[in-house]
Amino acid sequence: MELAIDHQLNGLTGESAEKVTMIVREAVANAFRHGEARHVHCAVTDEESEILMRITDDGIGPGTKNWGLGITTIDRLSGGHWTLVRDDDQTVLTVRVTVDEHSADAP
Repeated sequence: MELAIDHQLNGLTGESAEKVTMIVREAVANAFRHGEARHVHCAVTDEESEILMRITDDGIGPGTKNWGLGITTIDRLSGGHWTLVRDDDQTVLTVRVTVDEHSADAP
């Protein structure tokens, strides 16, 4: 197994940081556990008032649309702002979380 994480977060704290951590943890666990991935790449970027997470893996992809607790948690934490698609030889989960104005440190 191999996990690579790229991140560019500027002073994210509080509830928004907790959401991002929980989403990434769940997405990576799902890729290895259910998707049978050998390699997972996670990119987390700060896009003004949103955090964008893009998790790609080389696993078998989503099988059924009967989502379990993990994807249900991602849905709740992101307010429904996510997609999960199989793209050629990789699975791509994209999640957006709005940053709480009180969660980011002022410059």
